[in-house]
Amino acid sequence: MFGREGGGLTVGPKRYLFSGLLKCSVCGGSIALVSGRGRHGADRYGCSVHYQRGDSVCENAALVRRDELEQSLLKGLADSVLRIEVIDYAVARMEEALRKGHEKLNAELERMRQRKLQLESELARLVNAIAEGQPSQSFMTAIGERERELQAITNKLLEPGPGSLRATLDELRTFAVSRLTKIRELISHPESIDLARAMLAEHFGTFTLEPTIQGGEPVYLAHGKVDFFGDEAMARTGGAGGLDSM
Repeated sequence: MFGREGGGLTVGPKRYLFSGLLKCSVCGGSIALVSGRGRHGADRYGCSVHYQRGDSVCENAALVRRDELEQSLLKGLADSVLRIEVIDYAVARMEEALRKGHEKLNAELERMRQRKLQLESELARLVNAIAEGQPSQSFMTAIGERERELQAITNKLLEPGPGSLRATLDELRTFAVSRLTKIRELISHPESIDLARAMLAEHFGTFTLEPTIQGGEPVYLAHGKVDFFGDEAMARTGGAGGLDSM
């Protein structure tokens, strides 16, 4: 899909499962098909920047067969990521973050309640002082200030508090498991490569491939994040402290 000038490689209509989703850890460029395209499965993935511009820009010269790289990525996803245990781990982390957030919120609500009682007591004393014949501009100013603060606190206390934590987490887990099931089905038996690739892009974004040597052969280590929940679902929890992926 990428070639040097005169190299003979052109962009074709065929797309693969990981097309556009692979990134070089060395330079940040795309990992794409750079050699052997269409030669009976011998086509190889490599850093397109290195292929086009050489070592002076990116030293990542590793080439890996497309079929081997795709099989390894799919196996890694199935074995290590697309598992119920991963979702349970993510939900547990979310629960911890939510509990801390709720504890902080509850402490703030209690502080506001105590301040509300204090303001009400001070207002009562100021009003009694005026009623007993001690009117003054300073008393009226103090009353106005306390009434405004009291109204602001009352408004905050009337705002909806956190809902049922357990119910929210159970709902998110059910939602995430349904997504996981769809992802596994789609990439295991993709009726449409474009549809499967779109789902990978939605939930994983890009995979960063780090070149290394194992057993004397060049291989890539894949790094990335997964989002089983999505922005809409996470909005129900206030973001769970920003834990929207793992």
